Amino acid sequence: MKQTDIQKQPDSRGIRIDRVGVSGFKMSIVVAEKTKNVPTVGEFEIAVELAANIKGIHMSRFFEVITKYERKKIDRKSIEEILREIKMRMGSQEAKLAIEFVYFMTKKAPMSAISSIMSYKCKISSKLNSKNDISIFVEVNIPVSSVCPCSKHISKEGAHNQRGLVTAKVKVEEINLGRLIKEVEKAGSQELYTLLKRKDEKYVTEAMFDNPKFVEDIARDAKIILQKNKYHFEVIKCINNESIHDHNVYAEIRGEIGE
Repeated sequence: MKQTDIQKQPDSRGIRIDRVGVSGFKMSIVVAEKTKNVPTVGEFEIAVELAANIKGIHMSRFFEVITKYERKKIDRKSIEEILREIKMRMGSQEAKLAIEFVYFMTKKAPMSAISSIMSYKCKISSKLNSKNDISIFVEVNIPVSSVCPCSKHISKEGAHNQRGLVTAKVKVEEINLGRLIKEVEKAGSQELYTLLKRKDEKYVTEAMFDNPKFVEDIARDAKIILQKNKYHFEVIKCINNESIHDHNVYAEIRGEIGE
């Protein structure tokens, strides 16, 4: 006896669903760039739109497509392949894929040149529209340090300083997170490092206090850096975890493009 496919049954309510899919699925991936490949674990969100006259989608098809890329390279080519197959198999007009992961990068200390690993929370968001045009956005979250210019100006000794987090979401043609991170790090009073020897600590501390910045300064400088490097951005946000207050402060600049 042939079973009825409930999901293919017509729906009489006449309501289109903009996004339906799966989220929170994790698997091993390799973020592929021109100069290096970064193994990591990706957390996936995959979705399509659903026409008003169709009851549901076949969720299992998402996993049939995406699991073929376990431990495989994730770059523009593979993202486009995934989106096209999802769109075709689901019979949808649009497909969306987002991957969150930790990006690992080797950094050398400024004076000793000793190498250590830094980690950055990142996200790749992509969409294939009804015209088969693909758009890809990357989001990086970059820890920096900041020294308060006002505190430095009014204090006889020292100034309050804190760790901040700069978030930048930009539209890209090719994925190059390392380059983007290195550029946006410059917006803070000073970069952060995992491993520092005494001479590195001296350099970093003095450089930080010689370059005091408000949270507003960091956001504005990040925009200048992105524009100088010809990035088109959706949002820049900086949050400072204040060291002498029980609250945080933030500044946000919205770009002219959206995902």
